[in-house]
Amino acid sequence: MKHASLSFALSSLALGAATVLAIATGCSRDSEAAPAKGNTTTTAAPVVASPGTGTGTGSAEVIPVAASNHVDGKNFKLDATPEGDCKAGAPCSVVLRLEAAGDFHINKEYPYKFKAAEGAGIEFQGTDAAGKNVFSKSAGDFKVDGEKIATMRVKFKPTAKGNVTITGTYKMSVCSAKECQLESQEIQATVAVK
Repeated sequence: MKHASLSFALSSLALGAATVLAIATGCSRDSEAAPAKGNTTTTAAPVVASPGTGTGTGSAEVIPVAASNHVDGKNFKLDATPEGDCKAGAPCSVVLRLEAAGDFHINKEYPYKFKAAEGAGIEFQGTDAAGKNVFSKSAGDFKVDGEKIATMRVKFKPTAKGNVTITGTYKMSVCSAKECQLESQEIQATVAVK
C-alpha cells in the first residue's frame, strides 16, 4: 500500500514540475516544441477538406493546398514578393512580409526561420549554419519593422533567364496579451529572371 501511494505521489510531482516548466518557457519556443502559453495554433500547411470515401457520416479527406505568394492566416497576413529586378548570375531576393492583425503583434523573441526547397537553376545565398537554403533571425535575415510588421529577406542567385519559383516553409509567430500563435506556413514567390 505504501509503495502505491509513493508511486502516485512521485507521478503527481513529476506532472506538476512538467506543467510549471512548460508555463515558464512562454511563447519564444520553436514550433517543434509544444507551447504552453494560452491557446496556440500550429499550422503545417494549408489544407482543404473535400468529400471523402471513408465510412460514416460527414467523413472528409484532407488535401494539401499548393503554396501561394499570399496567405491570410488567423491573426496574420503573409506575403512573398520579389525585390527589384533579377538578372541571371546576379544576387536577387524575395521578401517575406509578415503582418500581425487585430490585437496581435510580432513575437520578437521567436527564432524566425525560412527553409527554401532546393530547385534547379537556383543557388541560395543563406548564411545560417543549417545550410545555404535556410534564412533566419539568428543569421540576420529577419527584421522587425514595428509592432505589427516584420520582414525576412531570402537571397539567391539564378543561373539562367526565365521564371524561377522560390518555395519553402516559414516558421513564425504572432502574439496577443493572452496567447502566442506559432505557425509553420508554406509560401512561394515566382521571380522573372532577365
